[in-house]
Amino acid sequence: MLRRIRHHLRSGPLCLLSSALIAPACTDPDGAARAVSDTHGATTSPPHGEVTHGDTDATGRLNVTATVDLAERHQTIAGFGATLIPFELPMIYFNHDATQPKATTASLEQRQALSRLLFEELGMTRVRTSYRDLEPVNDNADPNTFNWSAFLFSGSLVGAQGALSARLEPAIDFIKLSQPFGLVTHFPMTSLEWDADWLHTPGARQIAPGMEPEVAEMLAAVAKRYADEGLPLPYLSVANEPDWGSGLERVLTTAQMVQIVKLAGARMRSLGLDTKLVISESYTLDMALAYAQAVLADPDARPYLGAIAYHGYGVYGSAKAILETSGIGAPLDAEIAMRRQIRDLAASYGLPIWETETSASIDDLGAFRAGLARVNHLHDELTLADVSAFDQMNLFFIDRPNLEGNLVNVTFGGDGALASFEAAPVGILMSHWARYARPGAVRVGATTTDPMVRASAFEAPGNQLVVVLINNRADEVALQVDVADATLGAAGQQIQTTDTTDRDPRALTPANASGFVATLPGESVTTFVLPIAR
Repeated sequence: MLRRIRHHLRSGPLCLLSSALIAPACTDPDGAARAVSDTHGATTSPPHGEVTHGDTDATGRLNVTATVDLAERHQTIAGFGATLIPFELPMIYFNHDATQPKATTASLEQRQALSRLLFEELGMTRVRTSYRDLEPVNDNADPNTFNWSAFLFSGSLVGAQGALSARLEPAIDFIKLSQPFGLVTHFPMTSLEWDADWLHTPGARQIAPGMEPEVAEMLAAVAKRYADEGLPLPYLSVANEPDWGSGLERVLTTAQMVQIVKLAGARMRSLGLDTKLVISESYTLDMALAYAQAVLADPDARPYLGAIAYHGYGVYGSAKAILETSGIGAPLDAEIAMRRQIRDLAASYGLPIWETETSASIDDLGAFRAGLARVNHLHDELTLADVSAFDQMNLFFIDRPNLEGNLVNVTFGGDGALASFEAAPVGILMSHWARYARPGAVRVGATTTDPMVRASAFEAPGNQLVVVLINNRADEVALQVDVADATLGAAGQQIQTTDTTDRDPRALTPANASGFVATLPGESVTTFVLPIAR
């Protein structure tokens, strides 16, 4: 099984039982056909050009060429992350698993260690936070005047019919704690369909016509609160999955979305806030496109928009389906066609695209192969949809049967105290991008000669080339990487994860200034990081 960082926290000081930052001894069973390891575990590539591409080598391994072209420029990366479920949120774990405690806690030391794992060791840089029921009753009859005593920013509670309500303070505390470990981008969202009843059409999930100014007031109140806490928001999501339902059951119509963006944007500017709005985090791609088209068509709403976002479900909600399509280099045309419409619309207005939530059924594949499926999805979003940010479902949560959704899995003792946490396979695999293609990196051209061996490449800050290869084949392949429009430095690093190795680091010495060779194990992800000059 994949070695994972596991922290046991039942009592006493933090105990790091297995750290991927300390490389184990590496063996090389394939002899001369694989790069030769010296006594320090470093690798030296065979002379560039020894691999014959498009056939097999002397040991029967498939030869694959990856071509990287730094003259071909694409989107700038904003980062990778997931959504925060605060420990303070009552009933959340119990509601998903009745054997879990109804209330959970974690010490300051535990929270710091968890943030260190997420943002420093795995390299995530983003968190999406949630809130609900900040205004259980209308603060007053005037949406242009705040009655601050009616806004409940602190704590959390079990609301009507057992619904969970999360407030802002736990998220604010998490952000402040995590920033020293590498958290860069944070943005809140609310699920309006479950928010205060007074906002809704009676008996329906839709925000009632005429309540758009009240929703805008709530958004402005959230932005003001964050600014008052010393965390001015660069971005704020209007709503989570406003397309949930259909017809009158849809949470927001496109016309309502346009009106809320205009009102909330203007209100935030009147408060001296520069926060940009994110729309629409839709469950379906067609509605993500419809909301974006409507807002961008309105010249008064358009200036307040900061990013177009959607959730990555559809075929990407099944690990098996991902491996049967994207895993063989054949993502579904319908999924990609809709994403390209969103991509082209965003590009025409100079806006970034974010994929802000996804998870999948494991389908008896096991956690590692489910993680491999997810990073094939990540690859599609980066290379076919030009997303600049990719977010998984949860930063941390309990491990649930047949569901892939957490970057880190947590466990609790019977008293509700955090007992242990470990990086989940999907978190480890996503770190191959998150830790090296940092915010500000630019995706560059990358292709391969085999559809099941998938390459993405980035020019990263600090004059570094980052190339990430997914080998979906069951067998290892002999890889040659050819680099155009840049000169490779003398020494780099490769980091490799399989079902049995966790981010195994080795030194890499290119044979010359324009390429190198390596071995990709079956069902693996490998990141190559090399200095470059241009």
